[in-house]
Parts: sequence; C-alpha cells; structure tokens
Amino acid sequence: MSDAYLQLLEQCRVKENALIDQRNMIKRTSGIHPDQAGEQTEHIFAELLAKLIPSEFKIVQRARISINNELRSPQIDILVLKPGGDKILNGINYYPRENVLAAFECKLTLRKADLAKIALTANTIKGDYAVGNINTATFSNVYPTCTPYFGVLALSWEGGDSLEGIRKLIDEVGFSLQRSAVGRMVDCFFALPISFISVFQEQDIFDKNKTELVVKYESILEYYEDSEGVMRLHLPNHAVRDGECSKQKKYSKNTVHNSLVGLGDFLSKIVNEYDSKYDFMVNNYVFYNNGLWAKYFLYEGPVCNFKLS
Repeated sequence: MSDAYLQLLEQCRVKENALIDQRNMIKRTSGIHPDQAGEQTEHIFAELLAKLIPSEFKIVQRARISINNELRSPQIDILVLKPGGDKILNGINYYPRENVLAAFECKLTLRKADLAKIALTANTIKGDYAVGNINTATFSNVYPTCTPYFGVLALSWEGGDSLEGIRKLIDEVGFSLQRSAVGRMVDCFFALPISFISVFQEQDIFDKNKTELVVKYESILEYYEDSEGVMRLHLPNHAVRDGECSKQKKYSKNTVHNSLVGLGDFLSKIVNEYDSKYDFMVNNYVFYNNGLWAKYFLYEGPVCNFKLS
C-alpha cells in the first residue's frame, strides 16, 4: 500500500467525517425546515463534486436535459457538464444531452422505495434502453452503459451507517434494479459512509443471449504496519504462507474503507474517458480497484441489441 494512497485515504476520512457532521445537522433541523433539507443536500454534493473533478467540468443544480426537440428530462438535482457545455442552453436551464457528462439525483436518506423511480429517471435521460432503442454513438467504453452517466448521491441510507450493512445494501440495489425493466440505466450509488457502488452489465458466460447485472463495491480492507513502518495488507490466513501468517499476527489490524474513494475513482474514470489527459487522476485509484468485489444478478428483462464489452 503506497504512501500516496494512504494519504488519499486520510484526506477522504477527514472529508467524510465533515460530511457526516453536515448530514446530522440537516437531519436535526429537517423537522423545522423540511423544504430546506433537499436544497442543502444538493448544495453539499455540488460542492463535493466541484472539488473532485477539474474545474472545466461545470456543476449546475436543478436543471433539465434536452433529449430532443420535444422531449425533456424531469428536473435533475446536479448535472456535470462537459467543458464548454454550459455555453449552450435550450430554454432556461435546459442543457442538450450531448453536453452532459453525468447527472446525479441527491438524497438525504436513500430508501429502497426510491430505487424504481430512480431507474425511471435514468431511462428518461438515456432513452428506451430496456429494448435497445438507444443512441449507440453515446455508448461508454469505461462502463458498459450509454451516456450521460446517471448516479445517486446520498448522505445516508435507511439501513444505517454500520459497515455490516454493506451486503444488505448491495442486495437491495441489485435485486431492485434486476427486476426493473430499466434498472440497468443507473450507473452508481454513493451512500455515505458505507459504500460506493458501480452498476453495469455483462453477457452471461454460459448463455450469450442473457445479460447479468453486475454490482461492484469496495471490500473492507485491513492493513498492518510492520516493524519497518511499511503499511501492508492483512490477508486471510488461508491466502498467505505460514511464515507470513505468523508475521501478520504480531501487528494490530486497521480497517481501510471509505466510500468517498469510490466516488473519486468513478469520477476520475468518466473524466478520463472524455479526455485522456486526465489519466493521472485514474492512477491515484489503482490500489482501490484491486480490492473491489462484485456480485452478479441475472437480468430478468429483454436483452439489448448492442454488443457488450
């Protein structure tokens, strides 16, 4: 584990704690000012995204995406525009879809009941994806999905903050999207502080006529500091040699897990896909990607008519 990655984790840990404090303050006052809770949540995430991506990608709040001359998206909490994408407007706060890199819905608390509506919003933005009626020119190479990317940013989820709830969150997201005809439209979920989840699809290895919904999330990594002060991964006993196993037992274990790292990784990838000059951002997350886990859900809807990578 490199010093640079440990520094990144520490920076994210500090920011995560600050976000949790902001979230708790909103929740304490939401009963008095319920209309302000959503606006405050959006503002927090707009500021966060502006710090995670280059400044030439403009962040706009409460805008709509112009799909074509007749179709408009519902109001979206946050749009990330491509460089120069803020210079063209269709009406007031209508941005052409080709100008939008990503769109995000913001939630103070993510609930299972929200997932179906979230998928429908994504479908409106991307087209009738469920039956393959999409613009393949906007097909992404980073995640098997058409663009613009669509995700959910939540300051909490109804299952609480415990890391023990990660697998329950994965199952709720996976099964809900699997059963939705448009479920594979949603590309990611950020649920502070327990997980960042990316969602995409792959062809089933046994039946090429079927697709699987893949949910990727960060594992709970444990590390220890050896006698020379070097940070090393603490691996399960069955995964190391006897000598290494006894060496690990000498040192205390520390947990590495931060959902903000996952969000930063996702943003770095889609920014770099737009312009490869940002590949230095992707390099910051190599260690993170080596520790990702995946869960597969056999998709129960129709198969898209484009080739999956």
